[in-house]
Amino acid sequence: MSARMSPLRQLVRAAASLGVLHIGSMGLTFLVGILLARQLGPSAYGVYALAMAVTAFAGMLTEFGLPLLAMREFASAEARQSWAEARGLVRWADRMILAISAIVLCGFFVAAAFWDFAERSAFLATMIWAILLIPIVAIAKLRGLALLSLGHTFAGQFAVLILRPGLFALALAVMWLAGRELGPAEAMAWQVAAAAAALLTVAGLFLHFRPAAFRAATPVNRWRQWLGATIPMGMTEGLRLLQGQLAVFLLGALLTTEAVGLFRVAEASAAIGLVPITILNVVAAPQFSRLFAEKNISELQRTLSFVTFAIFLSVAAVAIVMSLFARPLLVLAFGDEFAGSSWPLVVLLLGNLAVCCFGPVVTLCNMAGLERHVTISSAIAIIVQLAAAAILIPAMGPAGAAISVIISMLAWNIFLAVTVRRRIGVNPTISAFRIDMVTGFVGNLRALTRSKGRTGKSEIIQ
Repeated sequence: MSARMSPLRQLVRAAASLGVLHIGSMGLTFLVGILLARQLGPSAYGVYALAMAVTAFAGMLTEFGLPLLAMREFASAEARQSWAEARGLVRWADRMILAISAIVLCGFFVAAAFWDFAERSAFLATMIWAILLIPIVAIAKLRGLALLSLGHTFAGQFAVLILRPGLFALALAVMWLAGRELGPAEAMAWQVAAAAAALLTVAGLFLHFRPAAFRAATPVNRWRQWLGATIPMGMTEGLRLLQGQLAVFLLGALLTTEAVGLFRVAEASAAIGLVPITILNVVAAPQFSRLFAEKNISELQRTLSFVTFAIFLSVAAVAIVMSLFARPLLVLAFGDEFAGSSWPLVVLLLGNLAVCCFGPVVTLCNMAGLERHVTISSAIAIIVQLAAAAILIPAMGPAGAAISVIISMLAWNIFLAVTVRRRIGVNPTISAFRIDMVTGFVGNLRALTRSKGRTGKSEIIQ
């Protein structure tokens, strides 16, 4: 990317590219959910969801903030044109991921062989496959975010967002059309195969697109510095993941796998409304990092306010429509068995809209060196969710789980919004948005369109 390009224009270009990918990914992921739900049913789908939740948490322990650190360090390396530390970080991160994964996988498979997990329960049989996702996903994410930080948005995210769910959906569709009976363990095996194909693709793209200066640089190891940064980032990611999966764990423990399946369908459907949040947080992160490093607070406020407003507007458009037609949409997509997912879905959709009012505070804090504040606030949110879930889940089932998720998210974001105001001096909430920022956005979009017309090449997909 050109150094002369304004931060908002960079954000618009990256957001457009990532938006194309996420729209495709959203459709494929939703298709996967439909195929799984219809072939497995609520109870078996609950088993699959529990296995994915456990694996995601174990995977977080393996990643421990390394992909996020890579995104930050590659953006910094590009700004300084100093690649020695970035190359050293990739080597160190790979070794850390592989070493931790080896310990986790060996321990699990020794236990599986000793106690014959596959014969004991469908959940443990599914976990035998799910555990293989840990190193595959971590290494793919590391290289994907590094590429994204360098401006290769499409190359960095295509394999993860499109190829993996696309291949998985294709396998499920073939089995469905063939009339083949599917269990949660076999479904997980196909998930692993799709993830492996995505890893090979993103690794090849990383080798192709890495800068020549990166290849020529002599690796520098700053493991103490990196470890000091990854500890709070990893803890935050773990707590965030636990916060996201806590409802699944508690529903499985307090109620049934059928309740887990109903909630998981609601959660997956509500994720459609979160696509704008994901896109804008990912593309804004390098901009936040650069502007904070340059001490350009006025431009940081402008970019932050634009991102907050764009997130709120996009999420509102999806959340309101889906809330009005939640039950018929769920029945149409997943079948009559999942009609009970409608109330949890409405709670999650409207609750996420309320959370959006506080802006991308987690991303901003991580990019501004306030990782410890994110960790502390996420720990507080977990405690709040546990207390709320203990009361609401037995009384209200999946709907109570959804309410507990929203309560914890509000607590987390309010805490960080106050922190950002005090420590950075910017207002992340939607109240800081001004109408002249829309004019700025339109100007950037027109400039981008004129530039495309002059070059005859697409600047959207790189």
